[in-house]
Amino acid sequence: MIIVLLVAALISGFIVHEWADALIILAVVILNAAFGVFQESKAEEAIERCRKCRRRTRTCAAAVRS
Repeated sequence: MIIVLLVAALISGFIVHEWADALIILAVVILNAAFGVFQESKAEEAIERCRKCRRRTRTCAAAVRS
């Protein structure tokens, strides 16, 4: 999908000479990528918190059983 948008921006800019449209398409692609990176970093942090919580739970469960 991103490749299609980049091609559309190139066509808008260089062939049709609609530079405003090309810049808007590129801005949307860049913003989408930035939000994706931000969201992925938040998801990785949440997964790491879940793993830590799970380790503590297993440690507590093992101590109770012994």
